Amino acid sequence: MTLCLLQHFLFFCSVCSSRSLRYLSALSITVGSVAHEINIMEQSLDFHKKELWTPIADENEPSSFTRVDPGINNILKPEDVHDGGNMILRESGGNIKETMSGKLSLLSNLLMERLFTHYVGSSFSAPMVTNILGKIANKYPNGSANLLKNLLLQSTRLPEIKNVKGTNTDKKKFHFNSLGYGLPNYEYAIASFDNRVVLLDEATIGLNKIQVYSVDVPKLFFEAKGHKRVPVALTFNPLIKMTRGDSYLGNQLEFKLFHALDSDILVNQFAEVDLSDEEQLANVIDKKYEIVINPGIDTRKKGCHQKGIKEYKREPQNIPTSSFTLVIINSNKWINDLNYTQDYCVSMVIEHIEGIKLYNKIRNTIQLRVRIR
Repeated sequence: MTLCLLQHFLFFCSVCSSRSLRYLSALSITVGSVAHEINIMEQSLDFHKKELWTPIADENEPSSFTRVDPGINNILKPEDVHDGGNMILRESGGNIKETMSGKLSLLSNLLMERLFTHYVGSSFSAPMVTNILGKIANKYPNGSANLLKNLLLQSTRLPEIKNVKGTNTDKKKFHFNSLGYGLPNYEYAIASFDNRVVLLDEATIGLNKIQVYSVDVPKLFFEAKGHKRVPVALTFNPLIKMTRGDSYLGNQLEFKLFHALDSDILVNQFAEVDLSDEEQLANVIDKKYEIVINPGIDTRKKGCHQKGIKEYKREPQNIPTSSFTLVIINSNKWINDLNYTQDYCVSMVIEHIEGIKLYNKIRNTIQLRVRIR
């Protein structure tokens, strides 16, 4: 079984395997709103440019009206964000006035009265994300919903926000709770590049089973100076029951990334534990072998659209000498049919800020492994 390299993706190799509105919210991509770039400088009576208006949110900050914080059962919502407008105010004669600068310009529904109108709202952010998802679907017309949503999530980037205070943990929590995984990008969604390799697989997995993937990361990725990223995205479409207070999802998929451990060792150690027991699952592998990904597993595993990123902003002191090993875990919550299998899509990106040639190196490694198998 293989993961594909998207031409432009690479399918990376699987090395082993052990055998209402609320209803819609888990399976649907939820979109929040961020403020777009604005110009609020005005010329005053003394002919000097002055900032006479006060924006509620700066560029890329959450709009004042967007939804934030987790959804039902602490599912991370929203997953994506896009421009939805802003509120820009000033005091005048004891009253608060609002300028149109923060609003989105739209075609009016009352064309006999006016051609354009101005509004704000996440109702306008959602169509922008839908447009990107539609273009992805046009590029891959036979793609499943899991595939299309996975590509959308893998394309997202968290925008820079300047005015967030607190510890690094506080800042990360704010970013994920208010911006989800960030702003999607069509070009990043549809292809790999020389320095950004997308590895992908669509598969099925049984209840209380694992699937293991091994990815050989070239030494060049670690040795070349510059910012490096390894995002992993997982999407699946579980059974859902609104009346279940203990678990909204019938089964729960999650992923963990390891280094310096042979895949056979991982499989054997996971085989010794009850995969439906969260405490056993959390401690099955020594933490020193696990690659820390943000957001943490407790945040991302609640939903069926998951993404985590490992960033190397500095050169790692110890360059990994073995493959990265990605483990997909399927824990049963309340499904009675023990023969139930879950469709899913998983992807991993190997990305370096410098224009180094990673694509061919990783492709050649995958083709060699497939021939050996």
